[in-house]
Amino acid sequence: GRFGEVYTGESDGKPVAIKAIKLYAKDIDNLPNAVSKEAITWSLCAHPNLLPFYGVYTLEESAYGEVCMVSPWMENGSLPEYMKRHPDLSPKTKISDVARGMAYLHVHNLIHGDLKGVNILIKPDGQACLADFGITKLFNHEITTWTSIKTGSTGHFGTLRWQAPECMLEDDPPEETANKADIYAFSCVCYEIVTSEIPFAKVGIHQVPRKVLRGIRPAVPAERVGQLTEVLSLMDDCWKHSPAERPSAPEVVKR
Repeated sequence: GRFGEVYTGESDGKPVAIKAIKLYAKDIDNLPNAVSKEAITWSLCAHPNLLPFYGVYTLEESAYGEVCMVSPWMENGSLPEYMKRHPDLSPKTKISDVARGMAYLHVHNLIHGDLKGVNILIKPDGQACLADFGITKLFNHEITTWTSIKTGSTGHFGTLRWQAPECMLEDDPPEETANKADIYAFSCVCYEIVTSEIPFAKVGIHQVPRKVLRGIRPAVPAERVGQLTEVLSLMDDCWKHSPAERPSAPEVVKR
């Protein structure tokens, strides 16, 4: 993954996912504060559409100072995998799940920062839950720095194919519009759900910013358009070019 690797393990007889974040020499000094912030942020989140948090520990024997974040193992896998196995499933249910998880974060002044299909897991009951709070940013008067440890990533907000246009022009979006970058990424997740493809799947990665900044968005196949009028209307609003024109997460949930 972008910030490390995920392994399976066992705790109290139950399967768990162990997200190991590799740290290099330049990161070690920031380890205690960075890990504490991320762990506290995640542990305080309690919502059916957010991945639960079990704990954190470090692998002292590792030469790279690996930090491990522990959560339940989701046997159903990621949202894209699940949708491919269940092609007849209504997309609206999963879109609603993602919207509710995102709204919970935003109402509590949290930004996910990397919404995309592979960062959304499916619980045993079929509900979708947001995972990988690796670059979640907490905006309040006390904490205004990234709560993650960046380990060789580009440092940009989100992943390029899901990235809002304003994030392509600067490393991090302004604090007052960062939640609207999540809204844009949410629209791209909706695209994944209704098409079973990543955004701009047939476009070279270096061409994506040029298209997005020109106002071009991924096209939904014509045969799906008539079946998804409400969803497509929501997507159009959520990936507006101007952050101010995009709805808030609570507004998305109401739709």
